[in-house]
Amino acid sequence: MTSFAASPLSRDSRSGWVRLRTLIALRWMAITGQSAAIVVASLGFGLMLPLWQCALAIAASALLNLVVTFRFPPNKRLSEAEALLTLMFDLAQLIFLVAITGGLTNPFVLLIL
Repeated sequence: MTSFAASPLSRDSRSGWVRLRTLIALRWMAITGQSAAIVVASLGFGLMLPLWQCALAIAASALLNLVVTFRFPPNKRLSEAEALLTLMFDLAQLIFLVAITGGLTNPFVLLIL
């Protein structure tokens, strides 16, 4: 009988599945999409948005990306804790953006689910 520790999906074998470069690329795509959505909503649809707060939230994400890019090698594999912290930052940033741009009435609230 195979023990849990020797199974192919044990904790030791799962660790290091996510590359930092992958999360950096995904964050750049999110930054681009968030910036485009804010510009289209404010200029295209004429919505009154707190542009400075939106810009600060998006800039914080871009700054984190730049710091991580220059601090770590591109082929670094993240531990489960590092991947969790990275994704928690992304989720918190998205929640903040949705909260300041309409809360539950914002159609992008579905992204949080």
